[in-house]
Amino acid sequence: MRKEKQNVEVKDPTVKEMGKKNSCVRKACSRGCFFILIFFIGFLALLKFTSTSGTKEVKDIPKNFPDSVPVYSEKYIKKITVTSDKLDSVPAKVAKIVPKFLLVSSYVALGDNSPQELKNYLNIKKTNQGTVKTFTKLMQQPTEGETQKIVIEWTNLKAEPNFIQEYYEKGLEKNDYKVTITTDKKDKKQISFNKNNTTGRIYIEDQVEDPGTTLVSLTILIPTE
Repeated sequence: MRKEKQNVEVKDPTVKEMGKKNSCVRKACSRGCFFILIFFIGFLALLKFTSTSGTKEVKDIPKNFPDSVPVYSEKYIKKITVTSDKLDSVPAKVAKIVPKFLLVSSYVALGDNSPQELKNYLNIKKTNQGTVKTFTKLMQQPTEGETQKIVIEWTNLKAEPNFIQEYYEKGLEKNDYKVTITTDKKDKKQISFNKNNTTGRIYIEDQVEDPGTTLVSLTILIPTE
């Protein structure tokens, strides 16, 4: 007997369905490339923002040094050094900047869809800048809690240790600083002071019997603006 041929219908995916799949693939590739680009930019940013380290010696007292903190005899200053979060060691800077990098990258990737908490933390204001400019601007903003340390040193001063101690005690108290004497010995004296977000200490050392003072060190911590 002859068998009748059965008509088999092969159903191909519709053009619409294929279009959807292609669109999904394109979106996935675009997102993948976008995140790769963001992380590449971030890697370059890490190199840029951690390229310096150590303490910097300067010739003049920094302009942001508080006027309310007296400075004894500027012409006899021996050395001025500045250390800030931007001049810390590379590992310390990376430890601080990596979390910020991840948060900034998340914002740049999500844009206006970012959680409001993230926008508030990064102090986001709506901007029409491009992705790279936005990323760079946010990364350059100071992180909350950053400080700058300024150290001013004098050596072999003619004034006696007690005179220098009294000079700073009166000068700081006059400008409403809370002053605490932490060490008061014949050869070593130390004064701590603070007001608002500014803290510091005065260290006075006299190791010789000759008149005068061997070493005076003024250290102050100032919040980064």
